[in-house]
Amino acid sequence: MFLTILAFAVLLGYGAFQQGAMPVLDGMVVSAGVAVLAVVYFLLKAREAAPPASNWILGVALWIAALLCFQLAPLPPWMLRTLSPYSGQVAAALDPGGWFPITLTPAHSRIWLFRLSASLLAMLVARDLAWRSGRVWPSIFPVLFVAGGESVLGLVQAFSGGPEASARGTYTNRDHFSGLMEMGIPLAVMAGVAWYQGGRRRFETSAAGALGACGFFALAVSMLVAVLLSLSRMGFLTALASLLFVGAISSSVALSDRIGPRLRWLPVAVVGAVVFLAFIYLPTDQLIDRFAGLGRQELSADTRTQIWKDSLGIAAKAPLFGCGVGSYMSAFLAFKHVAPMNSVAYSHNDYIQVMAEFGVLGAVPIALLIGLAMKGGLDSASLSRDNPRHYLGIGCAGSLFALLLHGLVDFNLYIPANNLAFFWIAGVALGVGAFRYERLPAHRVAPVREFARR
Repeated sequence: MFLTILAFAVLLGYGAFQQGAMPVLDGMVVSAGVAVLAVVYFLLKAREAAPPASNWILGVALWIAALLCFQLAPLPPWMLRTLSPYSGQVAAALDPGGWFPITLTPAHSRIWLFRLSASLLAMLVARDLAWRSGRVWPSIFPVLFVAGGESVLGLVQAFSGGPEASARGTYTNRDHFSGLMEMGIPLAVMAGVAWYQGGRRRFETSAAGALGACGFFALAVSMLVAVLLSLSRMGFLTALASLLFVGAISSSVALSDRIGPRLRWLPVAVVGAVVFLAFIYLPTDQLIDRFAGLGRQELSADTRTQIWKDSLGIAAKAPLFGCGVGSYMSAFLAFKHVAPMNSVAYSHNDYIQVMAEFGVLGAVPIALLIGLAMKGGLDSASLSRDNPRHYLGIGCAGSLFALLLHGLVDFNLYIPANNLAFFWIAGVALGVGAFRYERLPAHRVAPVREFARR
C-alpha cells in the first residue's frame, strides 16, 4: 500500500508541476506510469478478494473506455450518418464514399483515450486501497501532498512578486490552479478534524492530536490563502461552498443526538453564517476588483453564456456518440456565433463539453460513476465518528462537490493532472462507501484513535 501511494504521489506531482500535465509528452508519461502502476498493483492482488460491487464499477469504466475506442473506429458512410449525423456530414464533404471515424480529430481523441483510461485505472486502484486497508487516510495523502506543494509555491509567487503578482503555481491558468486547491481543502479540513477526534479522551486532548490537527488545518489555510491570492473568482466561491458543504454535513451529524428535530437546521445555519462572513471579509482588494469587473474581462459572462448556447448545437447534432473526445474545438467552428476573432478550444463548462464530445452514451456512464462516488462519500456520514471512514468520506464528497461546482463555468476536468486527482478521490470515495454492500470485518474497522497514533 505504501509503495502504491508513494508511486501515485510521484506521478501526480510530476503531472501537476508540468503545467498540469497539459504538454502532450508529459501527459503521456503520467498516463503510462499510472497504467503500469495499476497493472502491477492488480497482479499482486489478483488472488485476494475484490471489493463488493466491483463488476458494476468495472463494467461502467470499461464502457467508457470502449466508447472512446469506438469513436476512433472507421465506419461506413451509412452507419456514420446514423450514429453521428454531424460527423457524417463532415465526412461526406471530404469523401462521400470514404470510411471515417466518429471523432473529428483522431489524434486528439487518441491522446484523451490514454489520459482518461489512466484516470479510470487510478480510480480502481484507489477504490481497492480504500476498501482493503484499515489505514484509509494515507490513500488521499498524494492529493494533499501535491496540492500543498503547489499552494506553497503559489504563496511564494504572490508575496515575492510585484503588486500585480498572483498565485498560479506551475499552472498557466489561475482557475486550474484553484481547482487543485479546491480538492485539497475539504480533505485537509476533515483530516484535521479526524486527527483531533482521535487524540481526544473524555476531558482532554493529547498533544499529538492537537499538533496533528493544527498541521492539517494549517495546510487547509495555506490552500485557501493560495486560492485568494490566485484571484480566481469561481475558485474562491467554490472553496467557500465546499467548506459549507463539509461543515454542514459533519456538524449536523455530530449534533444530531444532542439537539431536537426542530433545531436540525441550526448547525447548517451557523456554518453558513461563518462562510458568509468569510465571503465578506476574506477577499483582497484585487479579488474584489475582479468581481466588480466581471463584464469587462476578456471572457465576459455574456461571452461565456453565448459559448454555452452555441455548444449545445454540437450536442443536438451528435446526441448519442458525440463528436469525439478532444474534438470540441474543430466541431465548434460550424456553430460559432461568438468571439469571431478568437478561437474557442473549450466550452468553459465541463457538462456541456462532455455532452458534446461523448454524447449521451458516454456522459451518462461518467455521471453514474461520479454519482456513485458522491453517494459513497456521503453514506459514510452515517458511520460512527470513531470510524476513520466517517471523516474521510465526507472530505472526499466535499472535494468532488468543489470541482463539480467549478465545472459549471470552467474546464478543470480537461486538465489532465486535475482530472487524475479527481478520479483518484472518486475511487477513495467508492472504496469508503463499499460498506453499503458488506459487513466489514473487525480487523478492517480501525478507530480514529489509531489514525492519530500513526
